[in-house]
Amino acid sequence: KTSSGVHTNRQTCVFSHINCLRYDAWDGYVDSSKRLRQVLKALARHPAFDNVQWRSPAHTVQLEDLFGVHERAYVEGLFTMCELVERGIVERLSINPPSNDAVVTTGTRDAMLSAAACVSHAIDAVMTPTSGVRNAL
Repeated sequence: KTSSGVHTNRQTCVFSHINCLRYDAWDGYVDSSKRLRQVLKALARHPAFDNVQWRSPAHTVQLEDLFGVHERAYVEGLFTMCELVERGIVERLSINPPSNDAVVTTGTRDAMLSAAACVSHAIDAVMTPTSGVRNAL
């Protein structure tokens, strides 16, 4: 650190949250918890990541926090879809039919908010000179 508290030896951090591992659309779906676990394990085993810090935000973001980066109608629509799934009215919903490239399931709400928290914390860490973080995933 310099006398002003700025780290001169800043490093890489990987931000993740357990809620992101609780989202599953169906077997074989590209955004699955199985795939994310495999990616995280591969990163943890790779020598380039030996000195990486692994962080998990202690909290998620709130619905209103998402309005700064997404249109209100889009976010509210997603949360309405989450509610329908969580209440058991439907098993899952496609955000982009007929391609089904984005699906709402029971773990979607928590995964969205936790992933957004990871991004927010990663940005804060990289942009804060005293954090010791140079870049983040």
